[in-house]
Amino acid sequence: MGLRRFFKNYFYRKKYQIKSLKIDNLRKKSIFITGTNSGIGLALVKKCISLDNKVYATYRKNCDQLKKIESKKLILIKCDNSNFIEIDNLKNFIKNKSINIIINNVGVWGQENQDNLENINYQNFINTAVTNAISVTKIVNVILQNSKKKSLECILNIGSGGGSISKNISGNAYVYRASKAMLNSLTKNMSIDLYNRHKIISFVVDPGNVKTSMNKNGILKSDDCAKSLIKILDQYSVKDNGKFFDLLKNEIPW
Repeated sequence: MGLRRFFKNYFYRKKYQIKSLKIDNLRKKSIFITGTNSGIGLALVKKCISLDNKVYATYRKNCDQLKKIESKKLILIKCDNSNFIEIDNLKNFIKNKSINIIINNVGVWGQENQDNLENINYQNFINTAVTNAISVTKIVNVILQNSKKKSLECILNIGSGGGSISKNISGNAYVYRASKAMLNSLTKNMSIDLYNRHKIISFVVDPGNVKTSMNKNGILKSDDCAKSLIKILDQYSVKDNGKFFDLLKNEIPW
């Protein structure tokens, strides 16, 4: 690693690092989090449990890391976001239970080479859109229809700066960008519809350049990212409804 890159990464981590996390509101809640066996999702589960919250945590195939968390407040649920039957089965776990916050964390990159229009695999395109965006509406709908009435307060969708149409100056990553732009659009729609009918607040947060299984060259640690997301959830208000933020709550253009 060159010296310039070293200092760039250092100051990036410094920018988002939270030394002391003071939590006032995010305690004794029921939180539903998708994609939790690694990365940001796993870090979020650990933080939420440590704050005395009940957590419903979904995983696609493996839950080996989740099983290491010893807590009666953790409910593990197998749910592949690309499988609508498994999403429908969520009702068996949350029927008449309070769900206060939904964190839609699941995200996939899509096909490896998606920088050129000619290379797009359209079945993969569809699958990525389902996993990253369409499934979010299905999950929210199942929870709204089956959880305890009027318990849902907030929906946090984990997006990406790559989903910003205004900030796209490189023109690459067709599949991933489009799926995250779709998530942005759906979140905006939910922020109007669900707030008008149920006073539910919905917004999108870009977690930044986080080191995960999908982004092995990421800079920010999942734990630091999770702390910032927890801080946002602890302090959210109606002013955040329908917004697209980074971890410092700077608004990102759609």
